[in-house]
Amino acid sequence: MFSSDIFGDLKNLEPVAVDLITKAAKNNKFSHAYLLPGKNLEVTNQLVSVFAKILLCDSKTANDNCINCQVFDSGQHPDFRKWKPDIEKSKYIKIEQVQEIISENQRYPITSKHKVLFLEQANMLRTDGSNALLKTIEEP
Repeated sequence: MFSSDIFGDLKNLEPVAVDLITKAAKNNKFSHAYLLPGKNLEVTNQLVSVFAKILLCDSKTANDNCINCQVFDSGQHPDFRKWKPDIEKSKYIKIEQVQEIISENQRYPITSKHKVLFLEQANMLRTDGSNALLKTIEEP
């Protein structure tokens, strides 16, 4: 059975997002896409990490009892991908990164029932990247 205890301090830092994820997990009904805005990048990354682990877990509890939880904790889960802006080269997310996300979205998960594609700092998208990604998100 799913327990929101897995969120720890995140329950106080991001209560709305934690409540949304908790309800989805308890009902085992997840949307095809989520936008999780946050004021603190570290907190948002922690939230996404917990959410991704729930989605990839065989029992949707993130209880560390399945191979998907163990592989996720090792940082090597093939069904979790993360993109972020390369701040050394550009402060924006490049259209090539968006195209890679769109391409990855068309592939089936490898070991889990779900695939998690995380775009960190989506506010750093330019208009062309935003439009391309929006079209993909709107079509589940």
